[in-house]
Amino acid sequence: MAAPIGLSSPWRTSTLHRLRKRNENEHNHLHSIQESHERLSVQLEDQRKTNASLLSQVDQLKKEKLELQIKADSGIGPSTSDRPDERRAVLEGKNLKLMEELTDMHRTKGQ
Repeated sequence: MAAPIGLSSPWRTSTLHRLRKRNENEHNHLHSIQESHERLSVQLEDQRKTNASLLSQVDQLKKEKLELQIKADSGIGPSTSDRPDERRAVLEGKNLKLMEELTDMHRTKGQ
Protein backbone atom coordinates (compact mmCIF):
# COMPACT_ATOMS: atom_id res chain seq x y z
CA MET A 1 0.00 0.00 0.00
CA ALA A 2 1.55 3.25 -1.09
CA ALA A 3 1.66 6.14 1.29
CA PRO A 4 0.04 9.40 0.26
CA ILE A 5 2.42 11.93 -1.22
CA GLY A 6 2.33 14.21 1.82
CA LEU A 7 3.14 11.40 4.31
CA SER A 8 6.29 10.00 2.70
CA SER A 9 8.66 12.61 4.02
CA PRO A 10 12.25 11.66 4.93
CA TRP A 11 11.84 12.35 8.65
CA ARG A 12 8.81 10.03 8.74
CA THR A 13 10.68 7.17 7.09
CA SER A 14 13.75 7.66 9.32
CA THR A 15 11.54 7.76 12.44
CA LEU A 16 9.70 4.65 11.35
CA HIS A 17 13.01 2.92 10.61
CA ARG A 18 14.40 3.88 14.06
CA LEU A 19 11.22 2.66 15.79
CA ARG A 20 11.39 -0.69 13.99
CA LYS A 21 15.08 -1.01 14.87
CA ARG A 22 14.38 -0.21 18.54
CA ASN A 23 11.53 -2.68 18.61
CA GLU A 24 13.76 -5.37 17.11
CA ASN A 25 16.56 -4.71 19.63
CA GLU A 26 14.23 -4.75 22.63
CA HIS A 27 12.49 -7.86 21.35
CA ASN A 28 15.85 -9.66 20.99
CA HIS A 29 16.89 -8.76 24.55
CA LEU A 30 13.57 -9.81 25.99
CA HIS A 31 13.54 -12.97 23.91
CA SER A 32 16.91 -14.07 25.28
CA ILE A 33 15.74 -13.32 28.83
CA GLN A 34 12.57 -15.31 28.25
CA GLU A 35 14.55 -18.28 26.88
CA SER A 36 16.86 -18.17 29.91
CA HIS A 37 13.87 -18.09 32.23
CA GLU A 38 12.28 -21.08 30.53
CA ARG A 39 15.54 -23.03 30.66
CA LEU A 40 15.97 -22.23 34.36
CA SER A 41 12.37 -23.23 35.06
CA VAL A 42 12.96 -26.63 33.46
CA GLN A 43 16.18 -27.09 35.44
CA LEU A 44 14.41 -26.10 38.65
CA GLU A 45 11.65 -28.63 38.07
CA ASP A 46 14.22 -31.35 37.40
CA GLN A 47 16.08 -30.46 40.59
CA ARG A 48 12.84 -30.58 42.60
CA LYS A 49 12.06 -34.05 41.24
CA THR A 50 15.59 -35.22 42.03
CA ASN A 51 15.33 -33.74 45.52
CA ALA A 52 12.02 -35.49 46.18
CA SER A 53 13.49 -38.78 44.98
CA LEU A 54 16.51 -38.38 47.24
CA LEU A 55 14.33 -37.52 50.23
CA SER A 56 12.28 -40.69 49.72
CA GLN A 57 15.52 -42.71 49.51
CA VAL A 58 16.72 -41.10 52.75
CA ASP A 59 13.47 -42.07 54.48
CA GLN A 60 13.77 -45.65 53.22
CA LEU A 61 17.37 -45.89 54.40
CA LYS A 62 16.45 -44.51 57.83
CA LYS A 63 13.70 -47.10 58.19
CA GLU A 64 16.05 -49.85 57.06
CA LYS A 65 18.73 -48.68 59.49
CA LEU A 66 16.25 -48.66 62.36
CA GLU A 67 15.08 -52.17 61.50
CA LEU A 68 18.67 -53.40 61.35
CA GLN A 69 19.49 -51.76 64.68
CA ILE A 70 16.48 -53.41 66.29
CA LYS A 71 17.50 -56.79 64.88
CA ALA A 72 21.11 -56.31 65.99
CA ASP A 73 20.07 -55.25 69.50
CA SER A 74 17.79 -58.26 69.86
CA GLY A 75 20.45 -60.60 68.48
CA ILE A 76 18.38 -61.71 65.49
CA GLY A 77 20.29 -60.14 62.63
CA PRO A 78 23.94 -59.94 61.75
CA SER A 79 26.19 -58.35 64.33
CA THR A 80 27.33 -54.81 63.80
CA SER A 81 30.94 -55.58 64.65
CA ASP A 82 33.13 -57.61 62.34
CA ARG A 83 35.86 -58.30 64.86
CA PRO A 84 35.38 -61.16 67.33
CA ASP A 85 36.96 -59.17 70.18
CA GLU A 86 34.36 -56.43 69.88
CA ARG A 87 31.56 -58.96 69.65
CA ARG A 88 32.85 -60.80 72.69
CA ALA A 89 33.03 -57.53 74.68
CA VAL A 90 29.47 -56.67 73.70
CA LEU A 91 28.23 -60.14 74.69
CA GLU A 92 30.09 -60.00 77.99
CA GLY A 93 28.52 -56.63 78.72
CA LYS A 94 25.06 -58.02 77.97
CA ASN A 95 25.80 -61.04 80.15
CA LEU A 96 26.91 -58.83 83.05
CA LYS A 97 23.79 -56.70 82.72
CA LEU A 98 21.55 -59.78 82.78
CA MET A 99 23.39 -61.15 85.83
CA GLU A 100 22.85 -57.87 87.66
CA GLU A 101 19.16 -57.94 86.81
CA LEU A 102 18.91 -61.52 88.06
CA THR A 103 20.64 -60.60 91.32
CA ASP A 104 18.29 -57.65 91.84
CA MET A 105 15.32 -59.89 91.14
CA HIS A 106 16.47 -62.43 93.76
CA ARG A 107 16.98 -59.65 96.32
CA THR A 108 13.49 -58.25 95.83
CA LYS A 109 12.04 -61.75 95.94
CA GLY A 110 13.88 -62.50 99.20
CA GLN A 111 12.55 -59.38 100.93
